[in-house]
Amino acid sequence: MARKAQPAGGYATGKDVAQRAGVSTITVSRVFNPAWEGKIRPETVERVRQVAQELNYRPNGVARSLVNRRTNIIAVVIGQSAGFFYSEILTDLVRRIQKSGRQALVFSLDLYDDVARILEQVAQHRVDAVVVTSSALRTDVMRPLEDMGMPVILFKRSVEQTNISGIWCDERQGALLAADCLLRTGCRQIGIVAHPHGGTGRAQAFAEELARQNITPVQTVWGDYSYESGQQAARKLLTDHQLDAIFCEEDTMAMACLDVARQEFGLRVPDDLAIIGFDNNTAAALPAYNITTVAHPIVDMLDALMEAIEQVTCDPHTPVRRQFEMSLLERSTTK
Repeated sequence: MARKAQPAGGYATGKDVAQRAGVSTITVSRVFNPAWEGKIRPETVERVRQVAQELNYRPNGVARSLVNRRTNIIAVVIGQSAGFFYSEILTDLVRRIQKSGRQALVFSLDLYDDVARILEQVAQHRVDAVVVTSSALRTDVMRPLEDMGMPVILFKRSVEQTNISGIWCDERQGALLAADCLLRTGCRQIGIVAHPHGGTGRAQAFAEELARQNITPVQTVWGDYSYESGQQAARKLLTDHQLDAIFCEEDTMAMACLDVARQEFGLRVPDDLAIIGFDNNTAAALPAYNITTVAHPIVDMLDALMEAIEQVTCDPHTPVRRQFEMSLLERSTTK
């Protein structure tokens, strides 16, 4: 079919497409809005897209934002040491944001970044909302977030501030599941690998549960959620102590502990040493590791996050808060 000439002026508009396709301009707008996918008759979608192709029409997102006073851009702030877990979440979150008819603008917050400078960059883009993952939540971030003047949603971190939304798990409850798993299988000489600035409370809750059973952790060693830091922590713990279990605040460090225990110390896992992680990242479930871990209901949490984005963009003055429970996935690194 021969391509028809564009309207005078060089650029086809939604009105041009609507007139030629015999539909309203609202229908044209909805055809190109992913949020309306599956809600318009297929023959109408096909006709509108065919005419749009003939006229070389492209939706004007800037013009749309001027009409509804929204940019349809969602900022996502992550920490640099996010690891496997957040990489998987980020990919799914960006896909979901795009499918909703919006775009994601990702910012990385390094441990030594000037928080105010990064958040100023976010504010310059006039985004509709800001999603901040727990990997980026240092203590000096909270006050600037409260003062941003736009909807903020914390992901995987509980929140008490009155003007900030949050989607999170009860991670203390998750840590209690990990402690119970080790204690009921007879472990008593337990080491901990934790992040010094993690702020999640996992290691503290784990140690408190051990104390309730009159057990004191042998030692807590710091790691930054990287594989290398997990290796170093495992070497120190296993060189200095005769342990029967290691609890790691994150799965990547647990994977490193498993490799060091087997390859460098010749230990049988779980017979000589039990290892338990946290987060349930994809790599931890690989057959070579198959690590017992504490899992978030990520699909449900991302569903809730997308619902929160919808709600706060419509009503930015009413925070949305949802808490989820965690579950224990027992695999081959515990008895």
